Amino acid sequence: MAKARVIPDNKELTVDSGISVEELLKAAGFNTESAVVLVNGSPVPEDYRVKEDDEIVIVRVLSGG
Repeated sequence: MAKARVIPDNKELTVDSGISVEELLKAAGFNTESAVVLVNGSPVPEDYRVKEDDEIVIVRVLSGG
């Protein structure tokens, strides 16, 4: 199991090891265009698989004109 923090929502999710970032985002209610996932402080691709004890942060992407 790993924990994921959602910024700026200040939510914490518990996720299973082995889940992909894409699956994690969908479970958290995001798509790959609306959030960036950082694992241990670095951005990771959608196909990255979460490992036990990863520090995961989901950052909502804001855009405007």
